[in-house]
Amino acid sequence: MEKGLDRSRQCQEEPQAACEQHGWFIHTELAFDEEKGMYSCPNCGGQVRWKFALPLWKNYTVFSCPVQQIDPEAMFIMRIVFWSEEIGILPFAGGLLDQPNIYFEARNIVMSEKAIVMDEMRENAEKKSKASHQQHDIANQRRPRQRG
Repeated sequence: MEKGLDRSRQCQEEPQAACEQHGWFIHTELAFDEEKGMYSCPNCGGQVRWKFALPLWKNYTVFSCPVQQIDPEAMFIMRIVFWSEEIGILPFAGGLLDQPNIYFEARNIVMSEKAIVMDEMRENAEKKSKASHQQHDIANQRRPRQRG
């Protein structure tokens, strides 16, 4: 997972959206309708389709790589926590009680979020597996039984 964060962090592409009639635009070229809270084509005012759109909650959608939203300092702290967990060495000299309190606060947040993501990934994998098995069972039920 950590390597995936690093890889996606490298995406520096501007958020892009397309109009059916006029093609692709970067987000700064689009018109924004304050009333509707939506972006539209600057040429015809038509609805646009985003290259990437991740709805996070009711009225907030991210149109670029979500990892870009993470502050570089926060990314550095996550890397320290992941590194420390992976190799089993504390980041500062000394023992457990010699570590700064901020490290443990950051570690608790990072590991808690990682656990949430891992649980979601496991649930999604189980759902896919279950759906695949159901499709397989349905396909087997449709096949005529061979008499031996």
